[in-house]
Amino acid sequence: MKSLPPALQAHLDEGTTTLAWCWRIVLADGVTLGFTDHDRNVTFDGTDFEPESGFAASEVRSGSDLSVDAQDAQGVLTSDRITETDIRKGSGGATVAENLNALPDQPDIVVTLDRLQAIASPVESVSLVVAWFGNDLRAGSCKVKPGVEVATKATTPANWSVNGVSRASAHLVSRDAEDRPVYGGTPADFAVVQAIQEMKARGLRVTFYPFLLMDVPPGNTLPNPYSANAATPGQPAFPWRGRITCSPAAGFAGSVDKTGTAATQVSALFGAATPGNFRAPRFFLVLRCSGLVWRPEGCGKRLAVVFGGVVGGHSARLWRAAASSA
Repeated sequence: MKSLPPALQAHLDEGTTTLAWCWRIVLADGVTLGFTDHDRNVTFDGTDFEPESGFAASEVRSGSDLSVDAQDAQGVLTSDRITETDIRKGSGGATVAENLNALPDQPDIVVTLDRLQAIASPVESVSLVVAWFGNDLRAGSCKVKPGVEVATKATTPANWSVNGVSRASAHLVSRDAEDRPVYGGTPADFAVVQAIQEMKARGLRVTFYPFLLMDVPPGNTLPNPYSANAATPGQPAFPWRGRITCSPAAGFAGSVDKTGTAATQVSALFGAATPGNFRAPRFFLVLRCSGLVWRPEGCGKRLAVVFGGVVGGHSARLWRAAASSA
């Protein structure tokens, strides 16, 4: 026979009783969440149970013998404490495929290429755009790094890594007011290689297209190079990469344009990579240095050496900065 606390037994002995079910869930990372079908918060045994539960429980089946009591529950849990970021981190202990979003049970890129070749069968060449992130319009201060949407996430069969940069060391993409990343992250190196192999296997010619996104969030206090003496705080939010320039920029008081300082700032951005920092297998060109423009480690982004106008064509302001007045 079950023994109940006297207070609970007295409540059950009343003519009308009200019972609430509570569910305690412990996530893989140790976070404890509580849910209840009551219409208000319930605190019990150190856990706060939220009334945002869509669970429906069956009757409890029990007996006086040694058999185990039984009850079924089904429904949906909702809580502001469970965010998209938590789910993407894998906090719930589940493994979810991130590249299976189309109706066919195939990776997104396979579905995309199938549809491309079905709709535009004559296509022979494709560009694979891979984004990295810059964080400052001042050439001498801008660092370019691969970026991720979340800093911590377990992935399988391989960990995210770009050019030897781990997820923990990558640029963390800014988030909007609803805690959503404003950009998608940089694909891992192994994913880029697999994508190129898939395209080549289909007989396509592939152009690897490095793309620079400027992650300068609203409300920043970075000196604006497009101001007198670069003294005005706050750069434009998420600007075009073509606005990277010397600081102060040409046409503004104190500009370093046409001076040795401009050359120094541009060199700081582009680094000192040479063709020797690259190797070119039959299907892929690999940068072998510590970042496209990752100062101070940088062996840099002299991508013009290999990629030519693929990157350079979008650096309008940067190419106008002159080292001297000659």
